[in-house]
Amino acid sequence: MIAKRKREPRIPIATGLPATFAKAEEAEIIDTLEQWHVRLADRLNSEAGHEAVRDDMLRQLERGEDASLPVAYIVAMADAQHPPADHALRIYIHAAIDADRFNDLPVQVRA
Repeated sequence: MIAKRKREPRIPIATGLPATFAKAEEAEIIDTLEQWHVRLADRLNSEAGHEAVRDDMLRQLERGEDASLPVAYIVAMADAQHPPADHALRIYIHAAIDADRFNDLPVQVRA
């Protein structure tokens, strides 16, 4: 019969580890969500909303006749002091002037 070996000490287990896989996943999800909230907080204000609307109107202006929002409507909104429409129209006109395409713009925009 073979003699029993002496028992070796157990490897120390790291403390603070989650007890189950589900808890580990939950902790990782919560950490990720907390990071996203910090990243998005500055984008969830009224200025960001104005920029989003302005960018959409600018895309509509660039589409021309194929746009779902007519150019005349954006021009009317800009004339009525709608900030995103006004800024989008200004950006669109300045880009056309820089590219020497001002005469190619619709009459409503040039006026």
